[in-house]
Amino acid sequence: MSQERKDALLKLIQVEPDHLSGLVHATGWGEDQTRMALLQLTVDGLVRRHNRSGRQYFEAVHRIESQTVSHA
Repeated sequence: MSQERKDALLKLIQVEPDHLSGLVHATGWGEDQTRMALLQLTVDGLVRRHNRSGRQYFEAVHRIESQTVSHA
């Protein structure tokens, strides 16, 4: 899976959470390729899935830019 595909899919999900079939339609990649990219993004901690209205939706994980605390 190319980094470009992962980046493109992440950008789509950051704009609006969506379900698998919606993401397949938006990307045109096919279900297996889209599912693999989603899996990799999930393992990387960038995307999580949740159930909404009986469907699995994928949404971007919002991270705090700076998670370190200065001990001056």
